Amino acid sequence: WSLDSLSRPSEPTATSAITSADPYIVALAPAGPASFIAVRLDAAPMLARLDTLRQDILLISCLAGIIGALLAWQVAHRIVGDLHQNQRAIAALDAGEDVTASKGFRIREASDLADAVRLMNASQCAAAKRLDLETLRRDRGRSPESSAAIYSQSVFKPLSMHAAGAEIAVRLMGDASPGAFFIVWANSDKTVIAAGECAAKTPADALALALAARDFLERHLLDGDVDKQLALAKAAYGVTALEHAEWRAKDTSAPSVSLLALTDADTRRGAERFSATDPGATPIEVLDGIEALLKPTGVFAAIKKNSFTAQKSHAGENEHDQS
Repeated sequence: WSLDSLSRPSEPTATSAITSADPYIVALAPAGPASFIAVRLDAAPMLARLDTLRQDILLISCLAGIIGALLAWQVAHRIVGDLHQNQRAIAALDAGEDVTASKGFRIREASDLADAVRLMNASQCAAAKRLDLETLRRDRGRSPESSAAIYSQSVFKPLSMHAAGAEIAVRLMGDASPGAFFIVWANSDKTVIAAGECAAKTPADALALALAARDFLERHLLDGDVDKQLALAKAAYGVTALEHAEWRAKDTSAPSVSLLALTDADTRRGAERFSATDPGATPIEVLDGIEALLKPTGVFAAIKKNSFTAQKSHAGENEHDQS
């Protein structure tokens, strides 16, 4: 881990030194014609989790072995007992004795037990087969676009909160672009909601730009003028569409529901009409209704204005269309 031993790679690479006293992983990635990024990651927590996982697996295996041995002993004991009783019944028949039902053959019980074991094995094989088919189906349907979209949904999870005298709900809807993102910055006095979309050649690059834009705005959104920071983010991270709403707790106006929508023009108008039908609805109820009725695609935020006037701006003259 020194600059003398590192050189610019042609593609992202990773090397590990997990056998040393200070285990770590070094990741390299090109960042320009003559520059690269190097990151050193501490591997100790990962190794500790692996050790814990190995111990858990060993414990589960031991318990499963003990339970399996007990069940096997029970089955063997039952079968052996039935066989001994059958032998006594056969000997009694050879001696000309009368064999009553209580002393007769009981191999049926052992047969029923074997049938149950076979049924359990068949059920387990069928479940494993279904799992393999489902995994194969998902693998066939997986693509860079779908993978990036799924990861984006897991990173930008639906958000609901109270801030600066307002109730807020924001979420991604439909097949939102991997470059779509949102951020809510709030304190006791002021709240800013921003929603945008980054464009790139690949879905993974668009998602990376969206995450970088969100992290930048989280750190610098209120470092001075909000519009200036939004303009910087738009220029630096390939943001093609950007909207934001901001307000302060001390602003006053009649209670109402305000909507911020990063989507195509027709869907925005329909969502705004729907949000205006019930002024008493909560932001979550407004977004639930929009998602159920319009099946939209994009980023949507509903703001229940209790005692303020929200200022909403559109960063761009052209209407944004994701359809």
